[in-house]
Amino acid sequence: MLACGVAIAVVASRQFAVVGTNIVPLTRSSSLVTNGAFALTRNPMYLGMVLVLIGTALLLNRPWPWLVPCAFTAVLYFRFIRHEEALMAQTFGDAYLQYKQRVRRWI
Repeated sequence: MLACGVAIAVVASRQFAVVGTNIVPLTRSSSLVTNGAFALTRNPMYLGMVLVLIGTALLLNRPWPWLVPCAFTAVLYFRFIRHEEALMAQTFGDAYLQYKQRVRRWI
């Protein structure tokens, strides 16, 4: 789970680098990336981070570490994803809305 999460996040971040778009959350992107990992999930970097936290919880084999991925996912959604989706719709218009209809937020 840990390795899978890291791999997903790294592959997705490299896709941003290849097209030269901004990777900083809550800032305007110059390109709409919809291929590779982004063809399967709209948030592969966030998904990778959550998978790393789930992998860590599995390794620790205790109940309390499961609070971390749950809380982190909630923070991602309420603090980042909602705002980023609005910014993407504003920046890329119909192209983003069509992408949003085709590809799920997580998996």
